[in-house]
Amino acid sequence: MKKTDVPEAVRRLRERMQADAGRPVSQADVYEKYAPALLALDVLNAVDVAIMIESTGVRLDLGFAGPFLELRADEASRRLRRLKEWMGRTYMYDVIITPALAEFLAGPGDFEAKLARLDRLNDETGKGRFDVRDPLQRDLEYRKFSHEYARLYGANRRLPYVNEPIGCLYRKFVELPELVHEPRETWSLDERSLREVGRAAYEAAAFLRFLRRFRAGAARPIVVVGNNRYGRQWVVEPIEDLLRDDFSIRYDGVPSHMSTGLSVASARNFEQSADNTGPWTSDAFPMEFAREMSRDMPHVVVVDGKSSHAYNGDMMLSRAAKTYANWVAAFNYVRAGGRMDEGERCLPPGHLERLQRWYEFVRVRRQLAEWVTPGETYSIGLWAPRTTDTAQLGEIRVQYRPPNLNTDGPQFVLANPIIYDDDALPRELRGTTAYYFDGPEKYVSEEIVFAFGPYGFQPAVRGAMTATFVAAAQRAIASRVRVLVAEDAESAEAVTRW
Repeated sequence: MKKTDVPEAVRRLRERMQADAGRPVSQADVYEKYAPALLALDVLNAVDVAIMIESTGVRLDLGFAGPFLELRADEASRRLRRLKEWMGRTYMYDVIITPALAEFLAGPGDFEAKLARLDRLNDETGKGRFDVRDPLQRDLEYRKFSHEYARLYGANRRLPYVNEPIGCLYRKFVELPELVHEPRETWSLDERSLREVGRAAYEAAAFLRFLRRFRAGAARPIVVVGNNRYGRQWVVEPIEDLLRDDFSIRYDGVPSHMSTGLSVASARNFEQSADNTGPWTSDAFPMEFAREMSRDMPHVVVVDGKSSHAYNGDMMLSRAAKTYANWVAAFNYVRAGGRMDEGERCLPPGHLERLQRWYEFVRVRRQLAEWVTPGETYSIGLWAPRTTDTAQLGEIRVQYRPPNLNTDGPQFVLANPIIYDDDALPRELRGTTAYYFDGPEKYVSEEIVFAFGPYGFQPAVRGAMTATFVAAAQRAIASRVRVLVAEDAESAEAVTRW
Protein backbone atom coordinates (compact mmCIF):
# COMPACT_ATOMS: atom_id res chain seq x y z
CA MET A 1 0.00 0.00 0.00
CA LYS A 2 1.31 3.44 -0.93
CA LYS A 3 1.11 6.25 1.60
CA THR A 4 -1.00 8.24 -0.83
CA ASP A 5 -3.52 5.45 -1.44
CA VAL A 6 -5.72 6.05 1.60
CA PRO A 7 -6.05 9.86 1.16
CA GLU A 8 -6.83 9.31 -2.53
CA ALA A 9 -9.42 6.64 -1.68
CA VAL A 10 -11.03 8.88 0.94
CA ARG A 11 -11.17 11.77 -1.54
CA ARG A 12 -12.91 9.62 -4.17
CA LEU A 13 -15.37 8.17 -1.70
CA ARG A 14 -16.12 11.56 -0.17
CA GLU A 15 -16.91 13.05 -3.58
CA ARG A 16 -19.19 10.10 -4.32
CA MET A 17 -21.01 10.40 -1.02
CA GLN A 18 -21.46 14.17 -1.42
CA ALA A 19 -22.84 13.73 -4.93
CA ASP A 20 -25.34 11.12 -3.70
CA ALA A 21 -26.35 13.10 -0.60
CA GLY A 22 -26.38 16.54 -2.19
CA ARG A 23 -24.64 17.99 0.86
CA PRO A 24 -21.16 18.17 2.42
CA VAL A 25 -19.85 14.93 3.93
CA SER A 26 -17.06 14.73 6.50
CA GLN A 27 -14.05 12.42 6.42
CA ALA A 28 -15.43 10.78 9.56
CA ASP A 29 -18.56 9.83 7.60
CA VAL A 30 -16.38 8.24 4.91
CA TYR A 31 -14.37 6.21 7.43
CA GLU A 32 -17.53 5.08 9.22
CA LYS A 33 -19.18 3.81 6.05
CA TYR A 34 -16.20 2.43 4.14
CA ALA A 35 -13.86 1.28 6.92
CA PRO A 36 -13.60 -2.32 5.62
CA ALA A 37 -12.41 -1.08 2.21
CA LEU A 38 -10.02 1.48 3.68
CA LEU A 39 -8.37 -1.22 5.83
CA ALA A 40 -7.75 -3.58 2.89
CA LEU A 41 -4.23 -4.35 1.65
CA ASP A 42 -4.96 -2.84 -1.77
CA VAL A 43 -7.05 0.14 -0.75
CA LEU A 44 -7.79 1.57 -4.21
CA ASN A 45 -8.81 -1.83 -5.57
CA ALA A 46 -11.01 -2.46 -2.52
CA VAL A 47 -12.67 0.93 -2.96
CA ASP A 48 -13.44 0.09 -6.59
CA VAL A 49 -15.00 -3.19 -5.49
CA ALA A 50 -17.01 -1.48 -2.73
CA ILE A 51 -18.44 0.95 -5.29
CA MET A 52 -19.29 -1.99 -7.57
CA ILE A 53 -21.14 -3.73 -4.75
CA GLU A 54 -23.26 -0.64 -4.20
CA SER A 55 -23.96 -0.03 -7.89
CA THR A 56 -24.78 -3.69 -8.62
CA GLY A 57 -27.49 -3.73 -5.97
CA VAL A 58 -26.41 -7.03 -4.46
CA ARG A 59 -27.33 -7.11 -0.76
CA LEU A 60 -23.81 -7.40 0.60
CA ASP A 61 -22.98 -5.26 3.62
CA LEU A 62 -19.38 -3.99 3.51
CA GLY A 63 -18.87 -5.44 6.97
CA PHE A 64 -19.39 -8.90 5.42
CA ALA A 65 -17.64 -8.14 2.12
CA GLY A 66 -14.01 -8.79 3.15
CA PRO A 67 -13.44 -11.74 0.77
CA PHE A 68 -14.82 -9.77 -2.20
CA LEU A 69 -12.70 -6.73 -1.36
CA GLU A 70 -9.58 -8.86 -1.80
CA LEU A 71 -10.54 -9.89 -5.35
CA ARG A 72 -9.22 -7.99 -8.35
CA ALA A 73 -11.74 -5.39 -9.43
CA ASP A 74 -12.40 -7.07 -12.81
CA GLU A 75 -12.97 -10.48 -11.20
CA ALA A 76 -15.17 -9.01 -8.49
CA SER A 77 -17.20 -7.22 -11.16
CA ARG A 78 -17.71 -10.44 -13.13
CA ARG A 79 -18.85 -12.41 -10.12
CA LEU A 80 -21.16 -9.67 -8.83
CA ARG A 81 -22.86 -9.31 -12.23
CA ARG A 82 -23.31 -13.06 -12.53
CA LEU A 83 -24.60 -13.26 -8.95
CA LYS A 84 -27.16 -10.60 -9.72
CA GLU A 85 -28.30 -12.53 -12.82
CA TRP A 86 -28.60 -15.72 -10.76
CA MET A 87 -30.75 -13.95 -8.19
CA GLY A 88 -33.12 -12.77 -10.91
CA ARG A 89 -33.32 -16.23 -12.52
CA THR A 90 -34.05 -18.00 -9.23
CA TYR A 91 -36.36 -15.27 -7.89
CA MET A 92 -34.01 -14.81 -4.93
CA TYR A 93 -33.77 -11.05 -5.50
CA ASP A 94 -33.47 -10.27 -1.83
CA VAL A 95 -30.89 -12.86 -0.77
CA ILE A 96 -28.47 -11.30 1.70
CA ILE A 97 -24.82 -12.23 1.34
CA THR A 98 -23.63 -13.28 4.80
CA PRO A 99 -20.01 -13.89 5.88
CA ALA A 100 -20.27 -17.61 5.04
CA LEU A 101 -21.81 -16.91 1.62
CA ALA A 102 -19.29 -14.13 0.87
CA GLU A 103 -16.33 -16.38 1.68
CA PHE A 104 -17.78 -19.15 -0.47
CA LEU A 105 -18.69 -16.93 -3.46
CA ALA A 106 -15.38 -15.04 -3.44
CA GLY A 107 -13.26 -18.13 -2.91
CA PRO A 108 -11.33 -20.10 -5.54
CA GLY A 109 -13.13 -22.43 -7.91
CA ASP A 110 -15.62 -22.32 -10.74
CA PHE A 111 -18.24 -19.67 -10.01
CA GLU A 112 -20.98 -21.43 -11.99
CA ALA A 113 -20.42 -24.55 -9.91
CA LYS A 114 -20.79 -22.46 -6.76
CA LEU A 115 -24.13 -21.08 -7.93
CA ALA A 116 -25.28 -24.57 -8.87
CA ARG A 117 -24.49 -25.73 -5.34
CA LEU A 118 -26.58 -22.91 -3.88
CA ASP A 119 -29.40 -23.95 -6.22
CA ARG A 120 -29.24 -27.51 -4.89
CA LEU A 121 -29.19 -26.38 -1.27
CA ASN A 122 -32.14 -24.08 -1.78
CA ASP A 123 -34.04 -26.91 -3.49
CA GLU A 124 -33.27 -29.26 -0.59
CA THR A 125 -34.67 -26.73 1.87
CA GLY A 126 -37.85 -26.38 -0.18
CA LYS A 127 -38.32 -30.16 0.04
CA GLY A 128 -38.05 -30.18 3.84
CA ARG A 129 -34.47 -31.42 3.97
CA PHE A 130 -32.83 -28.49 5.71
CA ASP A 131 -29.54 -29.10 7.51
CA VAL A 132 -28.63 -26.33 9.95
CA ARG A 133 -25.09 -27.74 10.19
CA ASP A 134 -24.37 -26.61 6.62
CA PRO A 135 -23.47 -22.91 6.93
CA LEU A 136 -24.31 -22.22 3.28
CA GLN A 137 -27.75 -23.83 3.43
CA ARG A 138 -28.36 -22.11 6.75
CA ASP A 139 -27.31 -18.66 5.52
CA LEU A 140 -29.52 -18.83 2.41
CA GLU A 141 -32.33 -18.52 4.99
CA TYR A 142 -30.99 -15.30 6.52
CA ARG A 143 -33.06 -13.17 4.14
CA LYS A 144 -36.26 -14.72 5.54
CA PHE A 145 -35.12 -14.16 9.12
CA SER A 146 -34.12 -10.54 8.46
CA HIS A 147 -37.45 -9.79 6.79
CA GLU A 148 -39.60 -11.34 9.50
CA TYR A 149 -37.53 -9.87 12.32
CA ALA A 150 -37.97 -6.37 10.93
CA ARG A 151 -41.66 -6.95 10.22
CA LEU A 152 -42.51 -8.29 13.67
CA TYR A 153 -40.20 -6.15 15.78
CA GLY A 154 -39.80 -3.03 13.66
CA ALA A 155 -43.11 -2.17 12.04
CA ASN A 156 -45.28 -2.21 15.13
CA ARG A 157 -46.22 -0.02 18.05
CA ARG A 158 -43.37 -1.08 20.28
CA LEU A 159 -40.33 1.13 20.65
CA PRO A 160 -37.48 1.23 19.99
CA TYR A 161 -37.91 0.17 16.38
CA VAL A 162 -35.34 -2.24 14.98
CA ASN A 163 -32.03 -0.45 14.58
CA GLU A 164 -29.51 -3.17 15.28
CA PRO A 165 -26.13 -3.43 13.55
CA ILE A 166 -26.21 -6.14 10.94
CA GLY A 167 -23.51 -8.07 12.80
CA CYS A 168 -25.70 -8.31 15.92
CA LEU A 169 -28.69 -9.41 13.90
CA TYR A 170 -26.64 -12.05 12.10
CA ARG A 171 -25.41 -13.47 15.41
CA LYS A 172 -29.02 -13.82 16.57
CA PHE A 173 -29.76 -15.71 13.38
CA VAL A 174 -26.81 -18.10 13.73
CA GLU A 175 -27.80 -18.86 17.35
CA LEU A 176 -31.42 -19.77 16.55
CA PRO A 177 -32.50 -23.13 17.96
CA GLU A 178 -34.00 -26.05 16.12
CA LEU A 179 -37.61 -26.65 17.16
CA VAL A 180 -40.08 -29.45 16.74
CA HIS A 181 -43.31 -27.95 15.43
CA GLU A 182 -46.01 -29.33 17.66
CA PRO A 183 -49.63 -30.06 16.68
CA ARG A 184 -52.45 -27.63 17.42
CA GLU A 185 -53.05 -27.01 21.12
CA THR A 186 -56.49 -27.24 22.74
CA TRP A 187 -57.81 -24.26 24.66
CA SER A 188 -61.03 -22.98 26.26
CA LEU A 189 -62.30 -19.87 28.05
CA ASP A 190 -61.49 -19.63 31.74
CA GLU A 191 -64.06 -19.00 34.47
CA ARG A 192 -63.37 -15.24 34.63
CA SER A 193 -63.85 -14.79 30.89
CA LEU A 194 -67.08 -16.80 30.94
CA ARG A 195 -68.43 -14.52 33.66
CA GLU A 196 -67.50 -11.42 31.66
CA VAL A 197 -69.22 -12.92 28.61
CA GLY A 198 -72.51 -12.49 30.46
CA ARG A 199 -72.04 -8.74 30.81
CA ALA A 200 -70.95 -8.26 27.18
CA ALA A 201 -73.94 -10.30 25.99
CA TYR A 202 -76.34 -8.30 28.16
CA GLU A 203 -75.00 -5.07 26.61
CA ALA A 204 -75.09 -6.44 23.06
CA ALA A 205 -78.69 -7.59 23.56
CA ALA A 206 -79.68 -4.09 24.71
CA PHE A 207 -78.10 -2.64 21.57
CA LEU A 208 -79.97 -5.19 19.46
CA ARG A 209 -83.27 -4.15 21.08
CA PHE A 210 -82.55 -0.51 20.21
CA LEU A 211 -81.77 -1.41 16.60
CA ARG A 212 -84.98 -3.39 16.27
CA ARG A 213 -87.04 -0.51 17.67
CA PHE A 214 -85.30 1.79 15.19
CA ARG A 215 -85.97 -0.65 12.34
CA ALA A 216 -89.65 -1.01 13.22
CA GLY A 217 -90.32 2.69 12.69
CA ALA A 218 -87.93 3.48 9.84
CA ALA A 219 -88.58 3.27 6.11
CA ARG A 220 -84.96 4.02 5.21
CA PRO A 221 -82.29 1.36 5.12
CA ILE A 222 -80.15 1.23 8.26
CA VAL A 223 -76.38 0.70 8.11
CA VAL A 224 -74.78 -0.59 11.31
CA VAL A 225 -71.08 0.27 11.63
CA GLY A 226 -69.04 -1.71 14.12
CA ASN A 227 -66.01 0.43 14.87
CA ASN A 228 -62.81 -1.53 14.91
CA ARG A 229 -61.94 -2.94 17.38
CA TYR A 230 -64.39 -2.84 20.29
CA GLY A 231 -67.62 -2.10 18.43
CA ARG A 232 -66.75 -4.69 15.83
CA GLN A 233 -65.45 -7.53 18.00
CA TRP A 234 -67.65 -7.27 21.06
CA VAL A 235 -70.95 -5.80 19.84
CA VAL A 236 -71.68 -6.32 16.14
CA GLU A 237 -69.84 -9.52 15.18
CA PRO A 238 -71.49 -11.58 17.96
CA ILE A 239 -74.98 -10.53 16.73
CA GLU A 240 -74.26 -10.53 12.98
CA ASP A 241 -76.65 -13.43 12.32
CA LEU A 242 -79.47 -11.51 14.04
CA LEU A 243 -78.84 -8.37 11.95
CA ARG A 244 -78.33 -9.59 8.41
CA ASP A 245 -81.99 -9.70 7.35
CA ASP A 246 -82.85 -6.15 8.39
CA PHE A 247 -79.60 -4.18 8.41
CA SER A 248 -76.50 -3.59 6.33
CA ILE A 249 -73.26 -4.12 8.24
CA ARG A 250 -69.96 -2.31 7.86
CA TYR A 251 -66.71 -2.48 9.77
CA ASP A 252 -64.74 0.74 9.72
CA GLY A 253 -61.80 1.70 11.88
CA VAL A 254 -61.45 5.05 13.63
CA PRO A 255 -58.98 4.98 16.53
CA SER A 256 -59.40 6.88 19.75
CA HIS A 257 -55.66 6.67 20.29
CA MET A 258 -53.79 9.77 19.04
CA SER A 259 -57.03 11.60 18.20
CA THR A 260 -57.72 15.22 19.16
CA GLY A 261 -60.95 17.12 19.58
CA LEU A 262 -60.74 18.23 15.93
CA SER A 263 -59.79 14.89 14.37
CA VAL A 264 -61.94 13.93 11.38
CA ALA A 265 -62.52 10.38 10.16
CA SER A 266 -61.07 9.55 6.76
CA ALA A 267 -60.52 6.52 4.55
CA ARG A 268 -57.15 4.83 4.61
CA ASN A 269 -57.09 5.20 0.81
CA PHE A 270 -56.88 8.97 1.25
CA GLU A 271 -54.76 9.56 -1.86
CA GLN A 272 -51.60 8.53 -0.06
CA SER A 273 -49.40 5.50 0.12
CA ALA A 274 -50.08 2.89 2.76
CA ASP A 275 -46.54 3.61 3.95
CA ASN A 276 -47.89 6.86 5.41
CA THR A 277 -50.35 5.09 7.67
CA GLY A 278 -50.09 3.46 11.05
CA PRO A 279 -52.23 1.90 13.79
CA TRP A 280 -53.51 5.38 14.68
CA THR A 281 -54.71 6.07 11.11
CA SER A 282 -58.44 6.28 10.41
CA ASP A 283 -59.90 3.77 7.96
CA ALA A 284 -63.49 4.88 7.63
CA PHE A 285 -66.08 5.71 4.99
CA PRO A 286 -64.25 5.33 1.66
CA MET A 287 -65.48 6.85 -1.57
CA GLU A 288 -67.98 4.07 -2.36
CA PHE A 289 -69.84 4.44 0.94
CA ALA A 290 -69.77 8.25 0.87
CA ARG A 291 -71.42 8.09 -2.56
CA GLU A 292 -73.97 5.57 -1.25
CA MET A 293 -74.81 7.90 1.63
CA SER A 294 -75.22 10.83 -0.77
CA ARG A 295 -77.47 8.79 -3.06
CA ASP A 296 -79.65 6.91 -0.52
CA MET A 297 -79.16 8.78 2.79
CA PRO A 298 -79.54 5.62 4.88
CA HIS A 299 -79.71 5.84 8.63
CA VAL A 300 -76.24 5.10 10.02
CA VAL A 301 -75.58 3.69 13.50
CA VAL A 302 -71.95 3.65 14.64
CA VAL A 303 -71.28 1.56 17.73
CA ASP A 304 -68.12 1.60 19.81
CA GLY A 305 -67.13 1.11 23.42
CA LYS A 306 -65.32 3.33 25.87
CA SER A 307 -63.33 2.58 28.99
CA SER A 308 -64.69 3.53 32.39
CA HIS A 309 -61.83 6.02 32.82
CA ALA A 310 -63.15 9.40 34.01
CA TYR A 311 -66.70 8.06 34.40
CA ASN A 312 -68.71 10.42 36.60
CA GLY A 313 -72.23 9.13 36.10
CA ASP A 314 -72.89 10.84 32.75
CA MET A 315 -73.30 8.90 29.53
CA MET A 316 -70.04 8.56 27.62
CA LEU A 317 -69.03 7.97 24.03
CA SER A 318 -65.54 7.30 22.76
CA ARG A 319 -63.11 9.70 21.15
CA ALA A 320 -63.63 7.64 18.01
CA ALA A 321 -67.35 8.53 18.11
CA LYS A 322 -66.37 12.21 18.31
CA THR A 323 -64.17 11.72 15.24
CA TYR A 324 -67.14 10.25 13.36
CA ALA A 325 -69.26 13.22 14.46
CA ASN A 326 -66.69 15.59 12.97
CA TRP A 327 -66.89 13.64 9.70
CA VAL A 328 -70.67 13.98 9.62
CA ALA A 329 -70.23 17.74 10.07
CA ALA A 330 -68.04 17.77 6.95
CA PHE A 331 -70.56 15.63 5.03
CA ASN A 332 -73.41 17.91 6.04
CA TYR A 333 -71.36 20.99 5.17
CA VAL A 334 -71.08 19.75 1.59
CA ARG A 335 -74.75 18.67 1.44
CA ALA A 336 -75.84 22.10 2.73
CA GLY A 337 -73.85 23.96 0.08
CA GLY A 338 -71.06 25.14 2.37
CA ARG A 339 -72.89 26.06 5.54
CA MET A 340 -72.76 24.75 9.11
CA ASP A 341 -76.32 24.25 10.30
CA GLU A 342 -75.90 24.18 14.06
CA GLY A 343 -79.55 23.43 14.72
CA GLU A 344 -79.20 19.85 13.48
CA ARG A 345 -75.98 18.94 15.23
CA CYS A 346 -75.08 17.73 18.67
CA LEU A 347 -71.68 19.46 18.42
CA PRO A 348 -71.42 22.83 20.23
CA PRO A 349 -71.32 26.00 18.07
CA GLY A 350 -67.87 27.02 19.31
CA HIS A 351 -66.50 23.60 18.39
CA LEU A 352 -67.99 23.82 14.89
CA GLU A 353 -66.41 27.24 14.35
CA ARG A 354 -62.97 25.86 15.17
CA LEU A 355 -63.59 22.63 13.31
CA GLN A 356 -64.41 24.20 9.94
CA ARG A 357 -61.01 25.90 9.93
CA TRP A 358 -59.06 22.79 10.92
CA TYR A 359 -56.98 21.32 8.08
CA GLU A 360 -58.40 17.79 8.41
CA PHE A 361 -61.93 19.11 8.10
CA VAL A 362 -60.98 21.24 5.09
CA ARG A 363 -59.26 18.31 3.42
CA VAL A 364 -62.15 15.89 3.98
CA ARG A 365 -64.91 18.25 2.92
CA ARG A 366 -62.98 19.11 -0.27
CA GLN A 367 -62.69 15.41 -0.98
CA LEU A 368 -66.37 14.86 -0.23
CA ALA A 369 -67.28 17.66 -2.61
CA GLU A 370 -66.17 15.36 -5.44
CA TRP A 371 -68.44 12.54 -4.28
CA VAL A 372 -71.42 14.14 -2.50
CA THR A 373 -74.26 16.13 -4.06
CA PRO A 374 -76.30 18.85 -2.31
CA GLY A 375 -79.42 17.74 -0.45
CA GLU A 376 -80.84 16.93 2.96
CA THR A 377 -78.44 16.51 5.85
CA TYR A 378 -78.02 14.13 8.77
CA SER A 379 -79.23 14.76 12.28
CA ILE A 380 -76.90 13.30 14.92
CA GLY A 381 -78.35 11.32 17.80
CA LEU A 382 -76.69 9.65 20.81
CA TRP A 383 -77.63 6.30 22.31
CA ALA A 384 -76.59 4.45 25.44
CA PRO A 385 -78.49 2.09 27.78
CA ARG A 386 -78.63 4.84 30.40
CA THR A 387 -78.94 8.47 29.40
CA THR A 388 -78.22 11.77 31.16
CA ASP A 389 -78.86 15.41 30.28
CA THR A 390 -75.28 15.88 29.10
CA ALA A 391 -72.84 13.46 27.54
CA GLN A 392 -69.09 13.21 27.21
CA LEU A 393 -68.34 12.80 23.50
CA GLY A 394 -64.64 12.10 23.61
CA GLU A 395 -63.10 15.33 24.92
CA ILE A 396 -66.22 17.37 24.12
CA ARG A 397 -69.11 18.03 26.51
CA VAL A 398 -72.40 17.98 24.60
CA GLN A 399 -76.11 18.07 25.28
CA TYR A 400 -77.79 14.69 25.07
CA ARG A 401 -79.70 14.32 21.79
CA PRO A 402 -81.72 11.11 21.54
CA PRO A 403 -82.26 9.48 18.17
CA ASN A 404 -85.66 10.51 16.84
CA LEU A 405 -87.56 7.28 16.30
CA ASN A 406 -90.75 9.10 15.27
CA THR A 407 -89.51 10.61 12.03
CA ASP A 408 -87.78 9.25 8.99
CA GLY A 409 -85.39 12.11 8.47
CA PRO A 410 -81.86 10.71 7.94
CA GLN A 411 -80.08 10.11 11.22
CA PHE A 412 -76.53 9.35 12.18
CA VAL A 413 -76.51 7.67 15.58
CA LEU A 414 -73.44 7.34 17.82
CA ALA A 415 -73.91 4.44 20.23
CA ASN A 416 -72.12 2.98 23.22
CA PRO A 417 -73.80 -0.10 24.72
CA ILE A 418 -71.56 -0.37 27.78
CA ILE A 419 -73.25 -0.13 31.18
CA TYR A 420 -70.96 1.46 33.77
CA ASP A 421 -73.15 1.30 36.91
CA ASP A 422 -73.17 -2.01 38.71
CA ASP A 423 -76.64 -1.34 40.09
CA ALA A 424 -78.04 -1.19 36.55
CA LEU A 425 -76.99 -4.78 35.93
CA PRO A 426 -78.81 -7.98 36.89
CA ARG A 427 -77.61 -9.27 40.23
CA GLU A 428 -75.68 -12.16 38.71
CA LEU A 429 -73.59 -9.76 36.57
CA ARG A 430 -72.63 -7.34 39.31
CA GLY A 431 -68.93 -7.29 40.02
CA THR A 432 -68.02 -7.84 36.40
CA THR A 433 -65.87 -5.32 34.52
CA ALA A 434 -67.03 -2.73 32.01
CA TYR A 435 -65.02 -2.78 28.76
CA TYR A 436 -63.35 -6.00 29.90
CA PHE A 437 -62.72 -7.49 26.46
CA ASP A 438 -60.99 -4.44 24.97
CA GLY A 439 -57.44 -5.36 23.96
CA PRO A 440 -57.94 -9.13 24.20
CA GLU A 441 -54.24 -9.76 23.60
CA LYS A 442 -53.59 -8.81 27.22
CA TYR A 443 -55.45 -11.97 28.28
CA VAL A 444 -54.30 -14.43 25.65
CA SER A 445 -51.54 -13.96 23.13
CA GLU A 446 -49.51 -16.34 21.05
CA GLU A 447 -45.71 -16.16 21.01
CA ILE A 448 -43.77 -16.30 17.76
CA VAL A 449 -40.57 -18.25 18.40
CA PHE A 450 -37.86 -17.77 15.77
CA ALA A 451 -36.20 -21.08 15.00
CA PHE A 452 -35.04 -23.52 12.35
CA GLY A 453 -37.15 -26.43 11.18
CA PRO A 454 -37.26 -28.91 8.30
CA TYR A 455 -37.96 -26.06 5.87
CA GLY A 456 -35.18 -23.76 6.98
CA PHE A 457 -36.04 -20.63 8.91
CA GLN A 458 -39.39 -21.66 10.32
CA PRO A 459 -40.89 -19.61 13.17
CA ALA A 460 -43.16 -21.55 15.51
CA VAL A 461 -46.40 -20.41 17.11
CA ARG A 462 -46.52 -21.14 20.82
CA GLY A 463 -49.53 -20.75 23.10
CA ALA A 464 -53.17 -19.99 22.41
CA MET A 465 -53.76 -17.31 19.81
CA THR A 466 -55.59 -14.08 20.56
CA ALA A 467 -57.81 -14.88 17.58
CA THR A 468 -58.79 -18.18 19.26
CA PHE A 469 -59.74 -16.33 22.43
CA VAL A 470 -61.77 -13.73 20.50
CA ALA A 471 -63.64 -16.37 18.50
CA ALA A 472 -64.46 -18.41 21.60
CA ALA A 473 -65.68 -15.37 23.52
CA GLN A 474 -67.75 -14.19 20.55
CA ARG A 475 -69.43 -17.60 20.24
CA ALA A 476 -70.27 -17.54 23.94
CA ILE A 477 -71.65 -13.98 23.69
CA ALA A 478 -73.73 -14.88 20.62
CA SER A 479 -75.16 -17.93 22.39
CA ARG A 480 -76.11 -15.90 25.46
CA VAL A 481 -77.68 -13.12 23.33
CA ARG A 482 -79.92 -15.70 21.65
CA VAL A 483 -81.10 -16.83 25.08
CA LEU A 484 -81.89 -13.22 26.05
CA VAL A 485 -83.71 -12.63 22.75
CA ALA A 486 -85.79 -15.76 23.32
CA GLU A 487 -86.64 -14.57 26.83
CA ASP A 488 -87.70 -11.19 25.38
CA ALA A 489 -89.98 -12.98 22.93
CA GLU A 490 -91.53 -15.10 25.67
CA SER A 491 -92.15 -12.02 27.81
CA ALA A 492 -93.80 -10.19 24.92
CA GLU A 493 -96.01 -13.20 24.18
CA ALA A 494 -97.02 -13.46 27.82
CA VAL A 495 -98.01 -9.77 27.90
CA THR A 496 -100.07 -10.23 24.72
CA ARG A 497 -101.90 -13.24 26.19
CA TRP A 498 -102.61 -11.35 29.38
